Amino acid sequence: MRLTKSFLRLAVLAACGAAGGALAGGLAIGTQSGSGTGNAYAGGAAAAEDASTVWYNPAGMTRLQGTTNLAAAAHILKPSFEFQNNGSTLGAGTGDGGNAGDWAYIPQFYATTKLNDAWSIGAAFNTPFGLKTNYDAGWRGQSIAVESQVKAYNLNFSLAYKVNDAVSVGGGVNYQKVQIKFSSVLPAPVAGLIEPNLSDTGTGWNVGVLLQPTAQTRLGAHYRSAINFQVNGDITAPGALGGNGAG
Repeated sequence: MRLTKSFLRLAVLAACGAAGGALAGGLAIGTQSGSGTGNAYAGGAAAAEDASTVWYNPAGMTRLQGTTNLAAAAHILKPSFEFQNNGSTLGAGTGDGGNAGDWAYIPQFYATTKLNDAWSIGAAFNTPFGLKTNYDAGWRGQSIAVESQVKAYNLNFSLAYKVNDAVSVGGGVNYQKVQIKFSSVLPAPVAGLIEPNLSDTGTGWNVGVLLQPTAQTRLGAHYRSAINFQVNGDITAPGALGGNGAG
């Protein structure tokens, strides 16, 4: 029975999660909970194993044991990005930039509470998107990028209702902040570092349903809306362009 249950979770995840991953543009962070990391995120929409179900499928809050559940995790990642020069014609700078990957720390915190046998509420703080590269100063690609960084922080409040022993539904609202920083070196005659620091906030929503037709079978589906950002902020630019930077 355990094998059947695990297989169904994996199948639902594959069916419901493929489109979302394709839209993430390589910035989505899959490591959003400790329990998810342990089971390779198989069947996330149907698992409802701990409070992180607020993120994966809020309907799962009604299936958790006890009145209050807490879950916290901190993932540490060290990606690797190395440029290989195969005949580049960029003239400004020398060297291949070294390894642009840097350490990243990804915090998550989740909490749920049952108000009664039917209603549950929950909250989540996590970092669903992010990427950073930082190449050595003076490298041959410095006119394209030196440092590039995107961070997104998400605050999610959710409500779930247990219709009956077989059906639960849930939904939530999301408040998200994105921070973007990137820099490059302008070539002569301007010559200097240009560095925008941008940010914005946005809101979205998510809904989910959890079905348990038998004691050995659980099916889940979850949808999370897009959040649109129009970033703005400050830019450091060379003095030759009228900016506040040197050069």
